[in-house]
Amino acid sequence: MWIEKRLNRNKTAHYEGSDEGGVMKSALSYFEALGEMSIQCNLKEIGEFDFSKKDFKGVTIILANQVSVPSRYWKNLEDFVNFGGKLIVDGYTAYYDENALCIMKTGFPLQDLFGGNIKEFKHVGNLFDITLTDPDVTLPAHLSRGTIQKTTSKAIGYFNNEIVAARNVFGKGEVIWIPSLVGLAGRITDYEPLASLLNTELKETLTTVPFRFKSHHKDVFMKTLLSGNTYITILINKNIEKSEIEMLVKNNLKPSILFSNNSGAIIDKKVTIFPEETIVIKWE
Repeated sequence: MWIEKRLNRNKTAHYEGSDEGGVMKSALSYFEALGEMSIQCNLKEIGEFDFSKKDFKGVTIILANQVSVPSRYWKNLEDFVNFGGKLIVDGYTAYYDENALCIMKTGFPLQDLFGGNIKEFKHVGNLFDITLTDPDVTLPAHLSRGTIQKTTSKAIGYFNNEIVAARNVFGKGEVIWIPSLVGLAGRITDYEPLASLLNTELKETLTTVPFRFKSHHKDVFMKTLLSGNTYITILINKNIEKSEIEMLVKNNLKPSILFSNNSGAIIDKKVTIFPEETIVIKWE
């Protein structure tokens, strides 16, 4: 990739976004941030997604620095958003097609979907801030700041009067486009600002989740299992400190602890979990 090669000429600088594996780390960033919000999501190759449905309301796809988006998926992504889905786009996503052709400079085929074109990617450095107005959040970003020439989109973030983030309504759905590496920057620093953004943008989806954390908890993860009418939640604390977690429970279910390898407890819907502790909770 020419962007990586150009940046790597500076041998004194080290940037995760231009290192081998930077694209995968971007995807993992969102997966980990959602995990610390207790949200279970699928991390998959785009070809595994079922684009054949006619209603995607409440479904979100995150394209985290997916530098190459093959042409066979352009119409799929348009249909997904048109039928009510939400698309969150980060970094250099859709810079190339499957033939390594820079589609952002040859008549951007996703202009209608994204609501604009890329104006410029400018190398900034390891970390800098992206401030959004809708929602009101400041995100750390990494490596390069992308600016947007909008068409149908609404600007939701500026830097020196240049648009750095946009929201575009397309059919029944919408696209949030931030052409800077905000996911990877969260992995380098802290996921809390990214979690704040996701908590707002996924609010419709989150209303269907039976159990989740009320707020972001660093290095604490939860998985939920369903057997008949009984739920099992498994919480693991990899933080070096004790965590006090308030749970949001969709149904009026009562908890009881099945397993704990320390002194963790749950009172009503508030969980206390110690470092390196695992707690298994039954809800019925």
